[in-house]
Amino acid sequence: MLPPALSHLGRRELFASLGAAAGAALVCDLAAAMDDNAPGSQVEDRTSSIRISALRAFPVGPKVYVKVETNHGIAGWGEITGLEPKVAAVLAQSLFELLDGENPTRIEHSWQKLYRS
Repeated sequence: MLPPALSHLGRRELFASLGAAAGAALVCDLAAAMDDNAPGSQVEDRTSSIRISALRAFPVGPKVYVKVETNHGIAGWGEITGLEPKVAAVLAQSLFELLDGENPTRIEHSWQKLYRS
């Protein structure tokens, strides 16, 4: 049951209004997230000294294997598929510029940094 102020709206008008409100909320949320002064953007990680120190890409057939190394000697492996291997290798190397010196245990932080670049 709709409140009296909205009872004059038809179904289409109601859904259009709800869609517009949701879109406006999303735009406001994105604008706040892109603010360089947002609370999480200036947080420095001091809990661990482990940092990403190197990234190497190895094209093998239709795939590219990526090795991420840390300053503690720990390495992790990933795989890139769905792209031309030469392009994927260059792309992985260019994304390393964003990850160099980052804490590899802060996965969400790294994802957001890559996604927003």
